[in-house]
Amino acid sequence: MHLFNTTAVMGLLVIYTLLCGIWDLKTRHIHAGMSFLFAGAGLLLSLIMKRDPAEIGQALLPGLIFLVLSKASGGGVGLGDAVYLLVCAAYTDVERLLWMIVFSLLLSAAGALCIIVRGNYQCNQIKKRTLPYLTFMIPALFGSFLIYRAV
Repeated sequence: MHLFNTTAVMGLLVIYTLLCGIWDLKTRHIHAGMSFLFAGAGLLLSLIMKRDPAEIGQALLPGLIFLVLSKASGGGVGLGDAVYLLVCAAYTDVERLLWMIVFSLLLSAAGALCIIVRGNYQCNQIKKRTLPYLTFMIPALFGSFLIYRAV
């Protein structure tokens, strides 16, 4: 039963990540209603599975840091990215969340480098160009599954 619950929880996280990544790629925003829906479902599952509130609190820290960075940078770090990480706290622990952040940052840096090397943008446009960060969370989530199981 516990394995089914864990699989169901991770399945919801995968669905939420796919929806957010695709939505972010298309609109550069995160759908608030979808985030509230998945946050509620994740918290309900956390209650059903009797998850330790301290574990949830720790998992909220990366999202809270992104929230502060979003406010401090005037939107340089997207508010939707912070909301995504806060919702993820209902589904996973801080260790997996940190792996996801590391992988997504590496992938987004590689994507930015490809854009620069390819030369699609003039030098003055590169500074204003934004990348849909949550799109890089899709492969990062799957990468975290591989690493998290290996560690």
